[in-house]
Amino acid sequence: MSARRRLLLWGGAVVLALAVLTGGIVATVGGGGRDDLVLTATGEAPGQGVSLSVSITTHEGRGSTIRITATGLRPGLRYRLFAVTRDGVTHQVRDWTASAGPQEVTGELSPPVDDLSFVGVGLADGTSVVTAPISR
Repeated sequence: MSARRRLLLWGGAVVLALAVLTGGIVATVGGGGRDDLVLTATGEAPGQGVSLSVSITTHEGRGSTIRITATGLRPGLRYRLFAVTRDGVTHQVRDWTASAGPQEVTGELSPPVDDLSFVGVGLADGTSVVTAPISR
């Protein structure tokens, strides 16, 4: 085999290896991008002195994580974090008992974020206290 032909074969092998390596890196970086979709919302119930801040992070194919900060809730009362979809269905996320100060609560959300209308905090008996609309 001539020196020129060996050089072309080696050059082709290097180009192929780089293409495979680069494609693998792009696929790894690009694949995680959808997992970082974050929606935010806020709401207030001024007459009650309660406010709500919401952050929802999607996990492609596995639901979403919802994180809220609620201020003005009464310590010792049992509260419920819920989400309502555009078709009016309420999805309970979790219950907790409030302590003094801002409440930071995290839970898993099963409905797709595209279907959400609003997120709310209410008493465990179902009475709504504050809601945060999801705007698009």
